[in-house]
Amino acid sequence: MATNRGHGLRRAVALSLLSLGWSSAVGVIAVGEAVSSGALALLGFGVTALIDAFASVALVWRFRSEAKSPQRAEQFERRAERAIGAALAVLALYLLATSARALITGDHPTADPVGIGLLASSMLVQPLLGVAKRRVANQIRSAALAADGALSLIGGGLAAVGLVGLVAATLYGLYWADAVAASIVALVALREGVESLDLSRRAVRRPVRRARRARR
Repeated sequence: MATNRGHGLRRAVALSLLSLGWSSAVGVIAVGEAVSSGALALLGFGVTALIDAFASVALVWRFRSEAKSPQRAEQFERRAERAIGAALAVLALYLLATSARALITGDHPTADPVGIGLLASSMLVQPLLGVAKRRVANQIRSAALAADGALSLIGGGLAAVGLVGLVAATLYGLYWADAVAASIVALVALREGVESLDLSRRAVRRPVRRARRARR
């Protein structure tokens, strides 16, 4: 059993490192392209990728820490889960605010070949990473890794809707499509973030309740 978990932890670290490398690269490029083109969904995707990179760092720390101190696994898990949940919630609020501003002011994105290529490739890579993370998360029973898998899936979804939004704005003049697409993904991210924070909060309360029962 311990051997199986050790293998699962190594796979979790490998996936997190792979995700860190990919997300860091595409995040920096996407944010830079979004600033110049004004594409909200691309900006949201870039920020999501950078948050995913941050989450991957937290998870590498979490799984390596468990390997050294297995008895503190639950504590490490809660911290990582809380950090990822907070990051998802911040991302969602940021996307909703920028989308509302774009709808009010009438700002619209301009098509950019680099941005389009980045979104198209991420639309394929991110879901593969997300599914792989969730599979390993089920194996080692890690809600934090499952939340990070959701973040990768959200990144893939944001890449898809961002691509659709850019095409709709450029070819058909539907300039509101980019902001609406970003808002939809923001709501999904908010739900995942709140759920992750709630799970972490409930996990903290359980040991406290056990301690109170033990005193009685």
